[in-house]
Amino acid sequence: MATPWLRNVMASAEAGPVVPTPADLALLDRLKNVGDPASDAVVDDLFAHGQVERVNELLHDWKVNGQPLPEGLPEKVIAFLTAGLAVPAWADQAAISRAQRFEQNHAIEEGITAALHTTIGRVRMPMEMSAIDRAVDMNDPELFAGKAAQLLVGFYQADPFGPSSNLLVDLLKTRMMHSAVRHLLVADHWDHAQWGTPINQITFLQNWTMFTNAAYDTLPKFGTTMTPQEQEDHLHLWRVYGAMLGMPLDILPTTVADSLHIAAVLKQQLSQDSAKANAQAQQAIDAMASIVSGPASPVVRPFVNAFVRYVIGDEEADHIHLARDPLLDSSVKVAVPAAFKIINTVGASGLPRGEFNDVLFSLVQRWLEREHGDVDLPMNTSLLPEASTGHPATPGPEAAQAPAS
Repeated sequence: MATPWLRNVMASAEAGPVVPTPADLALLDRLKNVGDPASDAVVDDLFAHGQVERVNELLHDWKVNGQPLPEGLPEKVIAFLTAGLAVPAWADQAAISRAQRFEQNHAIEEGITAALHTTIGRVRMPMEMSAIDRAVDMNDPELFAGKAAQLLVGFYQADPFGPSSNLLVDLLKTRMMHSAVRHLLVADHWDHAQWGTPINQITFLQNWTMFTNAAYDTLPKFGTTMTPQEQEDHLHLWRVYGAMLGMPLDILPTTVADSLHIAAVLKQQLSQDSAKANAQAQQAIDAMASIVSGPASPVVRPFVNAFVRYVIGDEEADHIHLARDPLLDSSVKVAVPAAFKIINTVGASGLPRGEFNDVLFSLVQRWLEREHGDVDLPMNTSLLPEASTGHPATPGPEAAQAPAS
């Protein structure tokens, strides 16, 4: 269970409509037109000089934090990547170490909850999906999930910032990938008046709060109690992650209460129900079920529904019209914490918890490679006009000279 003060904060955040403060609304208004200036400047320059494909080729085999940068990269790219390979000077190394140990010990439940909350939550955010729909083939949800899993696995490695891990590299590639999408969307009839800058800092903050708050909101459902110190360390680590993903430090919440509050504001102000959101959420859950059982098993899907409902909660599940099954729904509430009590107490298959996580990560990586070949995070060079067409569109010549977003 959550600590008493955190239960009160969570209850206040969920008790009816949150009242945004003038500062909240001013923040959203400012962030609507902010991308990732440092990364955007580098990528815009690559497009202007026709170097995107060449840099993608050079970076393809650059995958590990401690691996030297490939030879032949432009100087601006080298400067950007070198700066991003360093943990911010303000980071508290002791807090990071404590938080990383906790995350490694609870990587399975944290990874599951973060993946479900962000996957289901983002489809109800039109501002974010307006870019995703045009830049990602949503007809291939497993590939979309695979690329997201590539980054998610990195967060829960034993030493994400260490030389043998891949998180720093993937964070940097993700930033450049986002910048490329921004560049192409701005050049291709983007509705700036309605949506602001593509993949703006509002969407970053949405996803950051969903990732971060998943621990506070959902770990108790797996039988894991976070102490106040663990909550603070977790928040600090994710502030570091956010900053390294290009988020301005001043927008990252400094307390759990602030994080829950801004998440409630974002949901109230920007989340919308729609038939399209429901369809995309169901498609994502189908992909999860197929990972467990193979293509579209009607036997497994009700169990997956019950598990997803338990993790994300009835309110979110009802928003996407997730089917209810009274027997399965009640059974999952008993089975999940019982199963994780065993895993957290004695490990799985006789392995200490950390080793079990390593085995799981290895299996996830093998699934990614088997299903999608060499999963990488390159800069986009074309856009899909609509997911329903399935045909890539080549941006016009003006794309190479698009203004910085």
